[in-house]
Amino acid sequence: MKKIITIFMAALTPAFFATPAAAALSNFYVGAKLGTDHIGLGGSSDSPVASGMFGGFKIDPNWAVEAGYLDLNGSPSGQDSFIASDISAVGFYPTDDQFSWFGKIGIANYDKEGFSLSLSGKTLTFELGGQLDIGKSGGARFSYDYHNYKSPTTSEKVNSSLFCISGIFKF
Repeated sequence: MKKIITIFMAALTPAFFATPAAAALSNFYVGAKLGTDHIGLGGSSDSPVASGMFGGFKIDPNWAVEAGYLDLNGSPSGQDSFIASDISAVGFYPTDDQFSWFGKIGIANYDKEGFSLSLSGKTLTFELGGQLDIGKSGGARFSYDYHNYKSPTTSEKVNSSLFCISGIFKF
């Protein structure tokens, strides 16, 4: 009997150490987004396709910290580039077990180069949307992002409104 208890305890020991590590890892997630970006540059505007990646850590069911990269593709002609990286705080408002409304506020570092204008600097970012959890390891988002980019040397401004869908993988 003593031998059975010893074997049983030896078999369960890894579970006691692995469970906290697995629980901490389960709060991480990564995602990819794709959408249409309406960029207003002075009096003109265009709507290139935008894409990006993000990753985050969910602190609790209502709060997360997220970092991301966004490629706004500059212009439909592809002759200039517009990229941004950001870090944000995310607040979730769950309506049931599978769906949550969310809001993000953060700071982005951006760089736009090309024939029309060169911009670089930092700006506040805002995002509002909804998230549908699909099982324990996946999800989908729809959202609206707003960015206001300014030139540090001129009074030129670029407003960006991004409507996108995202896929999420949770660890």
